[in-house]
Amino acid sequence: MESNNYESICSVCSTFSNFVLNNRSLREGYRCNYCNSILRDRHLVELFLKVYNIKTKSNYTSLKIISESSEIKKIKIYFIGITGPFIKYFKNFENFTFSFYSDNVKNGDYDENGVLCENIENLTFSNDSFDIVISADVMEHVRKPFHGFKEIYRILKPGGYYLYSIPVQLPLTLKESEYRIDTSKEKDIYIKEKVYHGNGKGGKSIVYIDYGIDLINKLLEIGFFTMLYTTKKADTDDKYNPVKNVTFCSLKI
Repeated sequence: MESNNYESICSVCSTFSNFVLNNRSLREGYRCNYCNSILRDRHLVELFLKVYNIKTKSNYTSLKIISESSEIKKIKIYFIGITGPFIKYFKNFENFTFSFYSDNVKNGDYDENGVLCENIENLTFSNDSFDIVISADVMEHVRKPFHGFKEIYRILKPGGYYLYSIPVQLPLTLKESEYRIDTSKEKDIYIKEKVYHGNGKGGKSIVYIDYGIDLINKLLEIGFFTMLYTTKKADTDDKYNPVKNVTFCSLKI
């Protein structure tokens, strides 16, 4: 049985909050009373803090606090998306890049709102450009996702990290990833019922793939060593059921 609430410090805004499930989806629930972040947002932020603290021998506990430091502005970060905590706190940093793919904007150009357009399958950045790449529930929407993973590997510096969420939770149920759409031809061929998720702009993006356990080995073939990150609070033990949420950390080796 899932716990409907737990108390903790928010890793996004640093406030002490009572996180209540209040959602059919565990990943989309447990909103912060103050910053409105959801569970998968905070787990991605917690993973980012862990990686950043290891790289810099620091001890930051929230995105808000780290955004007020001068050190974070020296790290080159690429965020794939236009919404969420990283956009809120890092958007105006010189070394922070973010993008959104639009069919009507040339790859590598900016739209009328000044947002960079990037096709994940064919990124315009140079090799070894970024220390950290981050995405939140994006890679299931990429037409040829493993082309995208290879591109992210290419633009990361050696020893760089790709931190990301995809819509799965523990235990992973699929042994092998399953494509919902056949993209081997120029036009998409639908194999399964169409599924859409929100795209961050009020629209919808179609889901191309449901990821399975084989993702880890496929990423290793690219050159990524991938770890699964989840959170468990010692003081709440088994009552803290959001431990089933999982976030991925892929190290360029």
